[in-house]
Amino acid sequence: MKKHQFEEITFVLHLIATLLAYQNNIMWLFYILSVKTSIDLYCSIYLAYKSAKKSKLKKQNEKEILDCSRCFGNSTHI
Repeated sequence: MKKHQFEEITFVLHLIATLLAYQNNIMWLFYILSVKTSIDLYCSIYLAYKSAKKSKLKKQNEKEILDCSRCFGNSTHI
């Protein structure tokens, strides 16, 4: 399981708990969980972006390595 998936799961669980607190008129708990849910949302977006960026860079580097190996492979045959 990737780290951003864990953050997304905790965000959804906190959101459900926040909505349940609001529905049951437990306002002090609703406000606390609202802040926690907002923080979890920010963290899940940040970690998903960071993971996607890392994955994109890794694929780009692999492609560059393949291109370079082809260049060197062709230059040795000339």
